[in-house]
This record gives sequence, C-alpha cells and structure tokens, in this order.
Amino acid sequence: MAEENRGQKTLHRVGEYFDKNDIKPPIDNPEKITLQSAQENIKYVNRYFNSGAYDFEILLVLLFPAITIILFLLLQKREASVQAAMEKVSDKDMDFIEMVRMQKGLEEFDRDFLMQLSFENSIKPIYQVFIDKQVFEKIESIQIEKLAERDEIPDSNKRIRYLRKLKAKLF
Repeated sequence: MAEENRGQKTLHRVGEYFDKNDIKPPIDNPEKITLQSAQENIKYVNRYFNSGAYDFEILLVLLFPAITIILFLLLQKREASVQAAMEKVSDKDMDFIEMVRMQKGLEEFDRDFLMQLSFENSIKPIYQVFIDKQVFEKIESIQIEKLAERDEIPDSNKRIRYLRKLKAKLF
C-alpha cells in the first residue's frame, strides 16, 4: 500500500512539473501522439528526474567493486602465505611429524589441523605441538581466549572440542 502511495506522489510531482513549465503532453487524443512529442515528453521526464547531482552515488558504485576485489585478493594472499609456510617445513621435521602421527593414530587431517594452528600461533619448531603437552595447552588457551573475545562459549565450539579430542589422543 505504501509503495502505491509513493508512486502516486511521484506522478503527482511530475504532473506539477509539467504544469509549472507549461508542458502539455498530447494525451487527450492518443492518435495525435507522434514520435517527436513522445521523445519530448521523455526528455522532460528525464530532465525532471535528473535534476539532482549523483556524483556521490556514482563514486560509491565505482568504489564498492574495487574494495570488494581488494579484500578478496588480500584474503587469498593470507591463505596462500599460510599454505606456503606449511610447504616450507623441512623434510626432517615432516618425517618426525609423520612418525608421531602414525604412532598416535592420527589422521592426515589431524596433522594438518595441528600444523595450521602452530603456524597461526607462531610455534617453532612446528613439531612441538605434537610432543609437548605445555605447547599444546598454550595453543588451546589461545584459541579459548580468541573465542572469549567474541563472547562465544568454548565448549560449544567445534574447533575446541576437536582440539580436546586430539589432546586426548596425543597425551
């Protein structure tokens, strides 16, 4: 209903614009409408609606896609840097991590998850999270603090629950 009223108000304002500028569209007799009179009417309606400056709106329309693309590229770069860091793990460290993974019965996903957490929290050497309970608990407490900052409950977070399952398997 409100949309209908708004449309009627706009048509009323357009009609007032025609009356004020003494523009009389030939609507009385539809057979008298010519291409030229129709073009003139369209020109007058365009002039009415284009009376405002749209510089700010155009700027926003151009900036929004640019900002979106930049954010997307930054996020991709961040993920690529974590992936590149995981690939830079030395062969000795990777062999040791693989040995611990097999002894403790962890899956490759578990290994990758713990390695990612180690990179995110700048734990070096990276294999410490697999053999040192204090380092593991440090990562766990950091993750819980991050959740507390966002007012989330750690026990309901899937990542924390999974981290605790891995803790039980490792230690």
